[in-house]
Amino acid sequence: MTRYLTLLLTALLLLSVVSAYSIIYSAPASEKVVVAVDLAHGESDKYFDYIMGNITWVEWKTIETAITPEVLADVDVLIIGQPTSGFSPDEMEAIRKWLSTGNKAIWIASDSDYGGGPTSQEACNDLLEYIGAKLRIEQAAVYDDIHNAQAYYRVLTRVMPDDIPELFTNIISEGVSKPILMHGPTAVIWVDETGTPHDPVKETFPGLIRIIWSYDTAYIGDNSPPSPMLYSPLLDVNRSFVMVAGEY
Repeated sequence: MTRYLTLLLTALLLLSVVSAYSIIYSAPASEKVVVAVDLAHGESDKYFDYIMGNITWVEWKTIETAITPEVLADVDVLIIGQPTSGFSPDEMEAIRKWLSTGNKAIWIASDSDYGGGPTSQEACNDLLEYIGAKLRIEQAAVYDDIHNAQAYYRVLTRVMPDDIPELFTNIISEGVSKPILMHGPTAVIWVDETGTPHDPVKETFPGLIRIIWSYDTAYIGDNSPPSPMLYSPLLDVNRSFVMVAGEY
């Protein structure tokens, strides 16, 4: 069953074109996998039908009202893709308690800091902090003048997951021979117990799974306040960033 859920997360990764992710992961106990997609916080459903049409062996549900314990009662995987409004304290507590029961996975996707991106970044980072995750969405943008899809903000990236045999991370890159497009992305970083930010390219922690990387021609952009937590547009140029990461 661990392999099945990993396959699901892999398929979602490869079918979704969103900007920056973090995944909190554990394996479900039963054969039935219920995947809930939050649409109550301004998220787009643009690719939802496409994803559901390709992943037909799970039970899909949408959340279009406040997230409550009752809404999450039968859910194994919760997907939050680029929210444009924040989560209430009650919603974050419902998510935290649901996740703490074990055998759950939450997928959180944000945006670059261009346009309305900072609102999405704040909503995602507030939720990540509340549920006790170390992963954070960097308050910046990642660009690439070389490896892109005809525009520097349409960044091409590489699927190169850390090898963790017990989590079957090798299947994430099986059959993937071409880059993955990320439209308007930022990077994933992590913070320690003191709130100090760390670069996952250079420093790791137990439970970190680095999944997708930019090419070493990428660089940081800073479009809107607040300032980046870790990276610098002046210093972090022509280097690789972790674009998608998981926490186990």
